[in-house]
Amino acid sequence: MSGNIAFWDSLIITAARRAVCKTILTEELNAGQMIENVKIFNLFKA
Repeated sequence: MSGNIAFWDSLIITAARRAVCKTILTEELNAGQMIENVKIFNLFKA
């Protein structure tokens, strides 16, 4: 992963990738961003 991602956020992204999740819902990361083939989606900014 590139950039500055908090340790705990990187664990969530890694777990999602390993579970073959395509999207995670979070308000902590940038909406619309794609990290490790996991799309970041924020319901509050949709």
